[in-house]
Amino acid sequence: MSKFTTQHEDFKNLQRRLLYLRLGLLLGLLLLSVRLWYLQVVKGTYYRALSEQNRIRTVDLKPARGLVFDRHGELLANNVPSFNLYLTVEDIRDREGLAAALEDLLGLPRAETKKRLALQAKSYVPILVKAGLTLREAALIEGHRLDLPGLRIQAESQRNYPQGPLGGHLLGYVGEVSPEQQDEPAFAGLPQGSMVGKAGVEKTYDRVIRGTAGEKTIEVDARGNERKTVDVVEQTPGDDLYLSLDLRMQQMAESLLGEEAGAVVALDVTNGDVLVLASRPAFDPNVLSRGLTPATWEQIVSDQRHPLTNRALQGQYPPGS
Repeated sequence: MSKFTTQHEDFKNLQRRLLYLRLGLLLGLLLLSVRLWYLQVVKGTYYRALSEQNRIRTVDLKPARGLVFDRHGELLANNVPSFNLYLTVEDIRDREGLAAALEDLLGLPRAETKKRLALQAKSYVPILVKAGLTLREAALIEGHRLDLPGLRIQAESQRNYPQGPLGGHLLGYVGEVSPEQQDEPAFAGLPQGSMVGKAGVEKTYDRVIRGTAGEKTIEVDARGNERKTVDVVEQTPGDDLYLSLDLRMQQMAESLLGEEAGAVVALDVTNGDVLVLASRPAFDPNVLSRGLTPATWEQIVSDQRHPLTNRALQGQYPPGS
């Protein structure tokens, strides 16, 4: 009798354990189903977009700015081919290693690279690391391509001023659009990294000569390397601009000023056209338009002669002086 009772109790314990096991399995399946529902239904749109960003990328195609001429058709500003280095944060495996490699290969300050990486809000949007790579620098980057995922060299146009410092204050210079500017109506919709006028004619007529950006949709592999072009929307170049300036008269005025600080303005009395607008000391807009290092910018702004000051427009002089 005692043996029968013991077997019966063992059987009841076994049934109880099986019940607990079934309940545990059902609970696990229920939790798994809830988790799958959350991932596929609640967060489905987010993960679908994330997967597309990993496979499909949109690359902005920057337009060539319009050319600038004087009244006789003499070229004052044009565009030249340039190799520019871009970086996609999402594809970087080792930020510290990448910053160190760029410092060794290109001389880019490690702290500056890390700062730009930290400020990038959209990890899949390429950011400009350096414009105007030399052939040697481009070859170095390509030679280490497999060790530096996330880097891409793109051929684009770069603003160029054939006359150098001549007429620099009048023409102004260009630079990358800032986050603050992107909030302004005049720059609404501009892609990150777009070049806009920062001073002079380049700034005043920016919307005329800026052009319209295009975009290229590409398919990339796991390392971010382009594998196929899916779609292309071509960019539209900016309109050309003809000024009332007379280049030969401008050259004469600036040569007469020499190294003295001062300004010369000449107008056509019949219609008010500006024929000359010279200011000294001058600056080379090519230096400001091709990406400044902190050291170069500090050198310019600390110059006691204040070369960035346009004395023809910003100076205050008593009548008859």
